[in-house]
Amino acid sequence: MLDKLTNFSIAVSSIDEAADYYAKMFGVKMMRVIPNPSHYGFQAAWMGDGETAFIELLEPTDPEGAVARFLKSRGGGVYMVSFDVPDLAETVRHVRANGGRITGIPDDEEPGPNTNVVWVHPSTTMGVFVQLQRPGRGVLE
Repeated sequence: MLDKLTNFSIAVSSIDEAADYYAKMFGVKMMRVIPNPSHYGFQAAWMGDGETAFIELLEPTDPEGAVARFLKSRGGGVYMVSFDVPDLAETVRHVRANGGRITGIPDDEEPGPNTNVVWVHPSTTMGVFVQLQRPGRGVLE
């Protein structure tokens, strides 16, 4: 059902500091900074090998947002993992049938043809957001 791990997101208090650290520690490069903070209360930056981005850094911009709450309660760390799935609607049905809570679409709906991404709420995945996306429809595409 999960086809490919595409990236993981790390909650950080400072994108600049985290980017310097990951560049120095692992040799990854800053590939893209999302210029405007999201309506979800964070700004994002993508790091990778120069061709493929696979680390997303999330810095809170809203002190009441989910990333800020995560940092306050747990400190920095893995916030979300993202996977390509071959059939998003079938994956959503399977996850729901097994107790997963999907966000990004109403509880009584399946993803439509224009829905590229949904999330499995961390309350049903042992504390980590899981992003499910159609292949080739990730954030950087």
